Amino acid sequence: MNPLEEKLLSIYKFQENDLVTILSYFKERKFPKKTFLLQEGEVSDRIYFLQSGLIREFSLNHNCQEFEDLTTWIAHEGKFVYSVDSYVNSLPSHFFIQALENTHTYYIERSSIEYLTESVHGASMMVSKIYENYLVDYEKRMQMLRLPNAMAAYEQFLKTYPDLSNRIPDKYIASYLNIHPKSLSRLRNYKRKR
Repeated sequence: MNPLEEKLLSIYKFQENDLVTILSYFKERKFPKKTFLLQEGEVSDRIYFLQSGLIREFSLNHNCQEFEDLTTWIAHEGKFVYSVDSYVNSLPSHFFIQALENTHTYYIERSSIEYLTESVHGASMMVSKIYENYLVDYEKRMQMLRLPNAMAAYEQFLKTYPDLSNRIPDKYIASYLNIHPKSLSRLRNYKRKR
């Protein structure tokens, strides 16, 4: 059983023929490191499942000279990826989605999801769970940003994503936590000395 099939079955106990039908609408696509799954201004009309690899969603920070961009979302294996506002409202995205590693995905187009939710039992639950998982990840980030200081936010990041800190460049972790990259470097050095 492949990871996409396992993920779908963890969301809903599909009948075998329904699962085969849903899987038939997913298409495979690989993204080399640093390539874009979505660029600002494009409409997000696909939901990607990350079989392997790592992505980040970010926006350009036009109002600040110190930071190049603002990382708003990090996703790893087993996650679904899309630009939420763009996907839900069929609007041009304000975000970029970029592969941080060579990334292997399976994607499904919005039109296919709309068809499946009307014709396959359990497909609506699949979509609902994909949305819910995004909201949970969003809430985790908001909790990190509300912590009283950068050290607390960084420690929460390490606790939430223990396997990612060595896979993500420091500048993107700093951007995700809304702290300066030099501050993150100092926090890492402090933690190593303790």
